[in-house]
Amino acid sequence: MGGPGGPRATDVEDGPRRRGVLLPTIIILALLVGGFVIFAGYYTDWLWFVSVDKTEVFTTSIVTRAAMFVGFGTVMGLAVGLSMWMAWRTRPTFRGMTPEQASLERYRVALEPYRRRFTLLISIGLGFVTGLTAAAEWGTFLLWRNSTEFGVTDPQFGLDLSFYTFELPFYRFLIGFGFGVIFLSLFAVVAVQYLYGGLRLQPKGDRATTAAQAQLSLLIGLFVLLKAVSYWFDRFALATQSQQLVAGFTGLKYTDVYAVLPALNILAAISVLVAALFFINVFRRHWVIPVIGAGLLVLTSIVVGTLYPLIVQQFQVRPSELVREQPFIERNINATRDAYDIADSEIIEYPGTVAPPSLEVLNANAGTLNAIRLLDPAVVSPTFNQLQQIRGYYSFNNKLDVDRYNLDDRNRGAIVAVREINLAGIPDGQRNWTNDRTVFTHGFGLVAAYDNTALSNGQPDFFESEIPAVGELDVPQPRVYFGELSPAYSIVGAPEGTPPVELDFPDDASPTGQATNTYTGIGGVPMGTLFGKLLFATKFQDTNILLSDLVNPESRILWDRDPLTRVEKVAPWLTLDQDPYPIAAEGRIKWVVDGYTLSNEYPYSSRVSLSDATSDSVSTRTLPSTLLPRDQANYVRNSVKAVVDAYDGTVTLYAWDPTDPVLMTWMKAFPGVVEPVENMSDEVLAHVRYPQDVFKIQRAVLSRYHVTDATTFYNGSAVWIVPNDPTVSPAQVFQPPYYLTLQMPGQEEPTFSLTTTFAPQRRQTLAAFMSVDSAPGEGYGKMRVLQLPSNTTIPGPQQVQNNFESDPAVSSQLSLLRRGGSDVEFGNLLSLPFNDGLLYIEPVYIRATTDGFPLLRKVLVGYGANVALENTLDVALAKVFGTNPDATADQKLTDGTVDENGEPVEPTEPTPTPTEEPTGDPATDLAIAITQAQRAYEDGQIALARGDFAAYGEAQERLKAALDAAAAAEAELSGGLLPDEQAPAEEVPVDETQSEGTAA
Repeated sequence: MGGPGGPRATDVEDGPRRRGVLLPTIIILALLVGGFVIFAGYYTDWLWFVSVDKTEVFTTSIVTRAAMFVGFGTVMGLAVGLSMWMAWRTRPTFRGMTPEQASLERYRVALEPYRRRFTLLISIGLGFVTGLTAAAEWGTFLLWRNSTEFGVTDPQFGLDLSFYTFELPFYRFLIGFGFGVIFLSLFAVVAVQYLYGGLRLQPKGDRATTAAQAQLSLLIGLFVLLKAVSYWFDRFALATQSQQLVAGFTGLKYTDVYAVLPALNILAAISVLVAALFFINVFRRHWVIPVIGAGLLVLTSIVVGTLYPLIVQQFQVRPSELVREQPFIERNINATRDAYDIADSEIIEYPGTVAPPSLEVLNANAGTLNAIRLLDPAVVSPTFNQLQQIRGYYSFNNKLDVDRYNLDDRNRGAIVAVREINLAGIPDGQRNWTNDRTVFTHGFGLVAAYDNTALSNGQPDFFESEIPAVGELDVPQPRVYFGELSPAYSIVGAPEGTPPVELDFPDDASPTGQATNTYTGIGGVPMGTLFGKLLFATKFQDTNILLSDLVNPESRILWDRDPLTRVEKVAPWLTLDQDPYPIAAEGRIKWVVDGYTLSNEYPYSSRVSLSDATSDSVSTRTLPSTLLPRDQANYVRNSVKAVVDAYDGTVTLYAWDPTDPVLMTWMKAFPGVVEPVENMSDEVLAHVRYPQDVFKIQRAVLSRYHVTDATTFYNGSAVWIVPNDPTVSPAQVFQPPYYLTLQMPGQEEPTFSLTTTFAPQRRQTLAAFMSVDSAPGEGYGKMRVLQLPSNTTIPGPQQVQNNFESDPAVSSQLSLLRRGGSDVEFGNLLSLPFNDGLLYIEPVYIRATTDGFPLLRKVLVGYGANVALENTLDVALAKVFGTNPDATADQKLTDGTVDENGEPVEPTEPTPTPTEEPTGDPATDLAIAITQAQRAYEDGQIALARGDFAAYGEAQERLKAALDAAAAAEAELSGGLLPDEQAPAEEVPVDETQSEGTAA
């Protein structure tokens, strides 16, 4: 016994006993906690799908993944385990051991106690990894199982295109899986047989037992037989493989048809014969003939499968490649144009000439000229934030959106944005769990401005603004609980009669200075019970959910709130346009998301890199995400329009292209998820537009495949490129497409369209102008391409921008605007077909260098050799057209609306004139003074042309006063220099050379 204070014998004995009990307890607790975490993840996902009424998506995807995981994993595990067991079972018995076997004996002895566990561990491990790999192919399986015919047959094999798009990928997956099973089983048999003596390395005697030879013969025979199947399906894969004939070519070539296909047939037949030899060897066990057969197969694959196609390519095809490949190039052209839905694009020869427009031309194009968009949605977000943010915890997205609304029975273009909640705008001292999760829960309101007008001070002309909303739109429920900037999760809702805690909007009339709200929608998941609190505290790893008194029995939790995230979860088989846009419809704010169905297995169609095709100057600046999870595709359709309710998060999918076989296949896999487009309300339908990402992909393809003649396509003499955006620096990114309302040749009236330009390869002149009708209706999706003469030089966007900035008068004004603490920011350079030529418009924004926001101060216009930088669009147009600016009203240059007889309607409000009152801010006063000077100069020139010398003298007085004000403002900005020490600003507006070239 131990002495006093020393350890007792029972304590010494209990120590290991306690540790023996404690360790299993810890393991069990860890398994329980881990199991609950996994359960919480899956169960909360199920509840999310319940909240959007799309549980079939969750169950179908989970069941399919689980079935493939279990099925393929079990096959792999059983195959490898059975192979190892058979190899051990048929091991030889040694009486007198060779030195080799004696050295292996110690390993056999060491392994024997753990053999079964080791075999089970390897089988389960390989099965688990294989199951995970197979589960990732759940989409491939569903496409195969629900395959829908295209109704188009492949010209080589006579099979419906659905075989290549839906079935062949799954067959190739099965073949790859089969090779994996056989190879791993063969490796396991060799390892076990060698360890237990079935295979020996000694130079004399039998090196393999009878059982080992039988197993190896069987597995090798299966491998070669599967290779025969692989050769057979490789024939069909030639229709979807990329080739080096010309850039982007896909499909069979002459050599494939007349050399590779026969070679694959021969190799498949020989493989079957060689496999039969190995199967016979299971019983006869004479290796000479099977090995000779295998050698013959290898030799045939080298001679017939490799050398013969090379000889045909070198001596038959290359000397007259165009003649040989012409039929196959035509297949590629036709398939590619069909796959990208550009086969019906209309090519129109366009002269590109520039001549002064007549009155008739101006009247005919009044709808286009008066609907020219001046607000750039990629530029004016800071302006919206400055003027309509209201409080720092609200914010607008970096890129705003283009839409149109019917106001006073007229369609007006609009720049729209949602005022969303932004937790990053809350001061650090107010950031806490209560505020982040239960108070600042939602944004408030839609803000919209006319896209073709601005106020005299350069600010947007809002027709929907402020909190509460003031304007033209009817949105009784303006709250935004689901948006692009919404917090990761919020907890909302409370029992009836409970004081509301959710911040609604600032309210000076309220004693607290703010209006509050309690969420009453159906969005989110109820979580007020103890189990619900525990569930979501586990999911979000946040104990405050479990402990906070603000979580009540009526609480609902909102998460996965971004419109793209919600649509992606509901339709994981869709690829989504990365620019969801908000609309006001049915009394609420809603998000519209365009969904695409893609394939990379459309036969003969050329592949494009989606990330490259959709990248442009706007996406690289404002959109942090890329288009989609896969980068290569050779078939695309805008098959689905998704609508997400900003208040309750409801996700509704509409079959926009119900004839798309890919969509039809997915609709079979997920019945009831996609609704007929007829169910879409007229209010939502009015805001549907052609998606930008699909258009970018189509223009990338059309840059080569506008050519339908095989010879011209092969020569590559008519290749176009998408021009770089000249308004960004450095200009090394594509110019984005622009939404414009314009009237293309052949159209009876202006149409809301998505437009782009093309340049010739390696040049920055203009090759073509393309538009697609974006307004829903019979003409939706109609592509028109104005092809300019290739033997003339027509300025493209880069050259037009250079013409703008190199013009002496324009350059002088821009230099003056850039002085004194102001920056000049160019908006989007718009191209419009007009009078058989191209008209270019570019808004010019001025912002203070320090903490400024862009204001629309000038408009650049180019037409032929004439350029003008003016305060208003109508004056600039008059100058470049060589017409009197005061005659624009008589010439019906209106805002683009027409009456019931099709006649242009005059604007209800005149164009505002610049304010003449100084503001006290030198930078603003300088801009105002420059605007006043320019207007005075223009008035003087008009008066001089009319012979009205009194008006001319009055204009000169105003000009002098404006120049003095500009000099004073610049002096103040530059630190107090006297006006006579400044650059002679008065020389800018009176450049007679420029006025003679552009003014009437």
